[in-house]
Amino acid sequence: MYDGLTKVFDYALAKEMFFAALFVALFIILLIITKRIWDDSKIVRIEMKEEREKVEEEREKRNKESKEERDKFISTMNEQQRLMDKQNDMMGQQQQSIDSLSKSVGKLAHKVDLLEHKITK
Repeated sequence: MYDGLTKVFDYALAKEMFFAALFVALFIILLIITKRIWDDSKIVRIEMKEEREKVEEEREKRNKESKEERDKFISTMNEQQRLMDKQNDMMGQQQQSIDSLSKSVGKLAHKVDLLEHKITK
């Protein structure tokens, strides 16, 4: 494309069409500037795409880490709840044992009272 434009430029200079040559030269300069801007914008778009991908990877990594932390926290809370339930069961069993012992002691005390009453008669 530039070759064709340079031939037109050379022809315009040879025929002493200075305004046409100037117009072609300005058009070539405009094309060069446009191409450089286009190339720069492509580079910027590629850099922006890479940056977006990097940000997305970081976001996915943070989401994965936060999910792992949430899962770990939930697991810890479930374990604590299980331990508390186990402790409550053990306390219930202890209370039943204490109640049973209290009944037995009460029965023994009643029998001792009966024996003392028989002995004193």
